[in-house]
Amino acid sequence: MLDNLIVSKPSVTGGVVYPTLNNLLVGNTFTVAAWPVRPRANPHPAAATLQQELPNAFDNDPSTEFVDAGCNDPNNAPHPVYPGVLQWNSADDARKMVVAYTLTAGSDATKDPRDFRLLGANAPGGPWTVLDTQTRVTWPTRATTKTFTVKAPGDYSVYRLEITANTAGTPSMRVAEFALLDAKGADLTEDRRCLVTTRNEAWGIFYALDKQVTMLEKTPVPTMVGLPATPKNRHRKIIEVRINPKDDASAVLQAQINAAAQESAGSKPVVHIPKGKYTLNRTVTVPALSDLQLIGDGVGNGTALNYGGGDGPLLRLVGPSRATLRDLELFGGSANGVDGLVIEHADQDGGHIYTNQLWTRGAAAR
Repeated sequence: MLDNLIVSKPSVTGGVVYPTLNNLLVGNTFTVAAWPVRPRANPHPAAATLQQELPNAFDNDPSTEFVDAGCNDPNNAPHPVYPGVLQWNSADDARKMVVAYTLTAGSDATKDPRDFRLLGANAPGGPWTVLDTQTRVTWPTRATTKTFTVKAPGDYSVYRLEITANTAGTPSMRVAEFALLDAKGADLTEDRRCLVTTRNEAWGIFYALDKQVTMLEKTPVPTMVGLPATPKNRHRKIIEVRINPKDDASAVLQAQINAAAQESAGSKPVVHIPKGKYTLNRTVTVPALSDLQLIGDGVGNGTALNYGGGDGPLLRLVGPSRATLRDLELFGGSANGVDGLVIEHADQDGGHIYTNQLWTRGAAAR
């Protein structure tokens, strides 16, 4: 569901951005609807900041908790310091009066909320009214619940708790439960139609959008554009490289590249290196004019060719080159290493090199 939310620029009223999500339906106008979705954690797969799920703070179970391990961190350059945030957005923008709120301590005393404030607004991005401020709050035991009174309550559709410091003064917060109480003592956060959100400055601010999604039955069905036909299978020759990751891969890889280079021009044979980390103790060379495709299984956690010794570079393309490099990591070492990739005579007539998902590192990469 998160991947189908709309990305838009903030409006003048402080509308909301989902910067890391898909740009779906941008430019359309959205109306009337409730928010049945609840973001569980940071949608960015590489982010570790939101370590435990956001709904844990609203599930009436003090044994579960929400953790934001990156808030209030002055060393989180280049991202600015941001407070730990729990935000409640009412269904259909209905305004509610909160007269008190409760917090329940989590399992780690060093991450208990110490300094925090409650704010109210009538739009997801503000402007905000400060309703209560607390400093130097202590939590004697785990799962302790404390109630804080709002001295001047008002009617707001959005309530935000901002935690600016924990007990230990470290960049983290941990909350087991958060509740907003009306004049009858009912917990507003138990309304399952409402959206609860947080924010993480490293990957963007996650709020509710200031426009809402049109009901399906009110949405005109667009004319479907015909898709192109399936591309013709070129039946490329595929040479699988079989290497023991513990051995020097240079000779085996060079032999397979030489074999592919003997194929006729225009055939674009594939030399496939499976997922793994392989050591090269001498330079591997792609001959001039070869249109072979050197393909791995992805960067980061896919196929990596690592410097193991020699004068380098790790991979050399002799020009004019017509090679394709895809889904590969070339690690030529650090400051004392070698070039990850050298392309010779790149400006010669007839040369063209295609790369996609190629990551080169080393003393230099040219």
